[in-house]
Amino acid sequence: MKIVESNSEARVMTEKAMKRNEKDKLIKQALSVLQDGISTIFRSMGFHVANVSFTNMVTDQQMARLIGESYQRTEVAKELLYFPDFFVMHGKKDPREGVFFIYCLPAQVNSAKPNKFVEIESERAKVFAKYFPCDKIIIASSQPDSSATVLAQWLHKCLCTKNSGTSGVFKIDLGKMESLTTFIKTTLKMTFDEELFRRVDEELMKIYKSNN
Repeated sequence: MKIVESNSEARVMTEKAMKRNEKDKLIKQALSVLQDGISTIFRSMGFHVANVSFTNMVTDQQMARLIGESYQRTEVAKELLYFPDFFVMHGKKDPREGVFFIYCLPAQVNSAKPNKFVEIESERAKVFAKYFPCDKIIIASSQPDSSATVLAQWLHKCLCTKNSGTSGVFKIDLGKMESLTTFIKTTLKMTFDEELFRRVDEELMKIYKSNN
């Protein structure tokens, strides 16, 4: 009897691990599409877009491993590890308006109910607040249950205080974000090729539907 129970428990654990792996894969796929789409859309508007994420800045694998494993608690390492995804600038716009960073927030697909808030790592939030002007970091988010496939907002407008009850967790308030198209038109006061957005939207929808 114990052997049967043990086999059953092992099967359940294996199934759970497989589901976690599937969700992790989905999140990575969606994030990759979001990052590529954001880069393409902003380039199409005349912005110069530099990929400044940790993996793109530190290409030496041994150095990257050392930073991640042995030096991650140092202030310099934290700044590198939690750098935004893109540094963006427009040569024809006022530098006060045409220079900023963009961070693409990974999707969260673990909740059965629509997410109103999405967690952002405590260390990342602290690094952003300490080393970057939070009114110059755009948060781009793609969540499977949002009214718009891609949302965007300045970090200082959508970052919530530390989550009471869960130590060290900050959250992004999706209710304070706008669709990317609205954000570009009303906040950045620019136009773009909406066909590019449609392609990104379709790719993301395909990924999310595959999880249903």
